[in-house]
Amino acid sequence: MLRKVILSVFALFLLFSCSGDSDNGEESIEINLPSISTITASSITSTSVEVGGDVTNDGGGTVTARGIAWGLTPNPTISGNKTTNGTGEGGFSATLSGLDRATQYYFRAYATNSKGVAYGNEMTFTTNMSLAVLSTKEVTDITESSAISGGVISDDGGTDIISKGICWGTNANPTIEDDITEDGQGSDEFVSELSGLSPNTAYFVRAYVVNSEGVSYGDEITFTTNPELASLTTKEVTELGQISAISGGEVTANGGAEVTVRGICWSTDPNPTVDDSNVAKGAGLGEYEITMMELVPDTQYYVRAYATNAAGTSYGQEISFTTLEVSTVYDGDVVLLTQQEVDDFGSNNFLEITGSLTIGDNTGIISDITNLDALSSLETLGNYLAIYNNDQLENLNGLSGITSIGGDLLVGMNDLFTEIDGLSNITTIGGALEIYSNDLLQNIQGISNVTSLGGGAIIRRNEALISLEGFPDLTEINGNITIQENAITDLIGLQNLRSVVGDFSISNEVMLQDLAAIQNLESIQGYFGITGTAIAEINGFNSLTSVSGQLRIAQNSQITSIQGFSILATSGGVQITNNDLLVSISGFDLLTKITGDLSLNINGSLSTISALNGLTIVEGNISFSSNSFADIGFLNNLTLVDGNVFIANSSTLISLSGLEILEQIGGGLTISNTQIDSILDGLAGLITVGGSISIKDNTDLLSVGFVNLANVLGDIQISNNTSLNDYCELQAFLVNGGLGGTFNATGNAYNPTAQNIIDGNCSN
Repeated sequence: MLRKVILSVFALFLLFSCSGDSDNGEESIEINLPSISTITASSITSTSVEVGGDVTNDGGGTVTARGIAWGLTPNPTISGNKTTNGTGEGGFSATLSGLDRATQYYFRAYATNSKGVAYGNEMTFTTNMSLAVLSTKEVTDITESSAISGGVISDDGGTDIISKGICWGTNANPTIEDDITEDGQGSDEFVSELSGLSPNTAYFVRAYVVNSEGVSYGDEITFTTNPELASLTTKEVTELGQISAISGGEVTANGGAEVTVRGICWSTDPNPTVDDSNVAKGAGLGEYEITMMELVPDTQYYVRAYATNAAGTSYGQEISFTTLEVSTVYDGDVVLLTQQEVDDFGSNNFLEITGSLTIGDNTGIISDITNLDALSSLETLGNYLAIYNNDQLENLNGLSGITSIGGDLLVGMNDLFTEIDGLSNITTIGGALEIYSNDLLQNIQGISNVTSLGGGAIIRRNEALISLEGFPDLTEINGNITIQENAITDLIGLQNLRSVVGDFSISNEVMLQDLAAIQNLESIQGYFGITGTAIAEINGFNSLTSVSGQLRIAQNSQITSIQGFSILATSGGVQITNNDLLVSISGFDLLTKITGDLSLNINGSLSTISALNGLTIVEGNISFSSNSFADIGFLNNLTLVDGNVFIANSSTLISLSGLEILEQIGGGLTISNTQIDSILDGLAGLITVGGSISIKDNTDLLSVGFVNLANVLGDIQISNNTSLNDYCELQAFLVNGGLGGTFNATGNAYNPTAQNIIDGNCSN
């Protein structure tokens, strides 16, 4: 009964309470499930994905949890896999990781409030395949050019293997862009061979696999190839003798390792090795040469070059040779620097040396040779004979058996020779003859029996040599001939000389006073120079028809006249200069053309020239300076100069007469520091100047008289002619526009411009 009363009272309480609320105008709130949408998956990989959702309405109650539910079957719920990504309304994102590759997943967003759990729309995604996983096999079977490696595939990445192999290079982390092998498809373990490698080289290698997801690499392994044997060749055998020969080798490649020793080995059996006779010489790359000694005469030998590196010993090609029989012929060149060497070589009693024979040293090393008696058996030399720097050797008597020399004969810097009679049986010299700097040598009669000389002749700096008597009785010298700085007074010894096929130079012979011995010369195919002598007169040479080079007569302090050269028809140039006492020049009657220069300079006494009257053409330059002649009448037939004309520093020159028919100068014209008063008396016929005209420092010059001048390709410079006041002879030339350059007059008595002259203001 009591329970019923209590229930009735409670019911009345509730009734009155509700009635009270209604009276206040308030209603109770209804809670609904939240509204949520699922966002499409992105950034899909083989093990992860980006997903998300958007809570657009909380359903009237607070969203206490939100996230993504996912699984392998449709309609995943929060009782399975889920993420928790905050609370409340709005968008959110989540990362699902640890997924299986190549697998389809279902997912949907969820949101929870007091009403319960709401789910968004369901979506799906499929994870990607992955790169394969593999390891690189150790490198084995390493040689100088190959090795073996491979790979083990532990995971194919969920897709087929497209290709596999190994890649390698000399830099770390090689890729398939470097050298590779291609070892098929499939996930089986594979073995690969690396080939074409360089010896003794460090390489990096990795296995690789390609599937649809890309390229994956195994771990990197390094290895170094073995060196290979060195490469080399054997040199041909030379200087073959009875008991010796020379060979050698050339190491062209070291095989990738240092060549520690190289040499040659030889034997009387084929394929000699380093266990046979051998000589080592040096290390590394390059050429080398070795003499094999203590051989047996008339015996066949086999020789090979060898080289040793870390890979072993390699050999060049085999060469066979046979030593000479005991013979009277020495094949090769011989150099004897000591008395012992002279005696040892002489003990072989050779009759012939096929090469050259050098006695002494021409680099300045003084020998101790005192006699050549041991060489008395020698008769023939195939090449030159050179006798140098023997300051204890008094004569050449030991060479008296020699009759023929195939090359040059050179005798120089032997301090004790007074004669060279030991050479008196030589009849043939195939090359040139040179005798020089033998301080006590007085005569050269020891070569008087030479009848054939193949080259030129040089006799110089023999301070005691007073005569050329004994010079070979030759009519022609097939090269240059030089006579220089001896003590000769004449040229007796050259009296039969007709032709020089080269230069003929006589210089600094301060005792030479007579040229009569060479008056029979007919032709010189090079330069002909007479300089630095004590000759008082040069006359004759009336057989000389041709000097192809320059004829130079210079620095002869005693010469007073030059005469002759009456039939000289061709000359490469004439230079007569620095002859202080020279007064006159005559002759040269047939010389019509000079192909070089014509120079008469610094002959302070030269006043009379009755030569060169037939000269019409000078193809080089003309230079007259510091002489004493008054005019140039000796060139009265000259019509053409291809080079420059230079007339200067002649205080006695008062007229240019002699150049009246000169029409053309190919170069420039200079007239300087003379005493001429007019140009008209000499150059009135001049028409063309290919260069510039310079007229300066002529104190007596009154007028410029180029009446026929038509063309000047360069400038006209007229300066410091203190009496010059008349330029009217140039008016027609300037009016007609014949000047290619500029006109300039300064420092003269009158200095008009070109326009002044054209306008008629040409004199003052």
